[in-house]
Amino acid sequence: MQLLSRVIKQRKLVVVVVVVVVVVVVVVVVVVVVVVVVVVVVIAVVVSNSTCLVQHQKLTTLLVILAFLWTCVSCRRIKGCKGNSINVTTDEGVRIEPYERSRIEMKLVDPGNQTTKKLVLQFEFRATSANGNLFYGSSSEHPTEVTGLLLRNGHILYKAKCPSSHVDVLLPAPGGKPLNDNEWHSVHYTTRFGRQGHRATIKLDRRNLLQRYEIGCEKLTSIVLGGHSPGDTATQEAPDLAGTHGHFEGCIRKLSASRFSFSEVKYHVISQC
Repeated sequence: MQLLSRVIKQRKLVVVVVVVVVVVVVVVVVVVVVVVVVVVVVIAVVVSNSTCLVQHQKLTTLLVILAFLWTCVSCRRIKGCKGNSINVTTDEGVRIEPYERSRIEMKLVDPGNQTTKKLVLQFEFRATSANGNLFYGSSSEHPTEVTGLLLRNGHILYKAKCPSSHVDVLLPAPGGKPLNDNEWHSVHYTTRFGRQGHRATIKLDRRNLLQRYEIGCEKLTSIVLGGHSPGDTATQEAPDLAGTHGHFEGCIRKLSASRFSFSEVKYHVISQC
């Protein structure tokens, strides 16, 4: 009888454990479903209140955001669920996601000499989109001045908007092959800033694209890579930096800036490449 009593107690304990596990799983599933539903409802409300999108654009935006949520849930390291190893200066680099707010922002700091005018910016990119901002920057003292490198129809576009002039210089790649080929390409951007002349030299894959171009811009104190910062002065001065043509899709890595260091680096909706 004692043996039978023990068996019955053990079976009851097993049943209780199973019930508890099932309840916990159900609660977790319900919470996840509720969170997803709330997010979708919020997105739907925001999109439905937008007067500048047509119906198919609403659907596209919703699908992109849902894809991003799925990526996050499936443990791709995106801000909010990313690890600390993501860094645009490393060999792995970061992936700019197909979402309009995906970007990298940072300040350029000259720790040794605040009057330094020369900037050598180097990085590598791998593009899957024909258009997008590789980077653009502006000065904290002169936020309406903008310089940067963009992709337009698969080729480099050098953009500068300064008090003396506003230029867009298209720089076809050697051989005319578009750069959105999902292959790594290196960029070496050297410039000197100042009212007496802004001189730039641009190299793509170690080949000169632009020997020299002079305009009057002050030095950069902040840059944005891969997209655009909503509401900043630069995109107001140069509207083509925003919108679909301003969003880069692909990877950026090995970022460096001689004589400058990076501070206040902010990653927005990115993953490791």
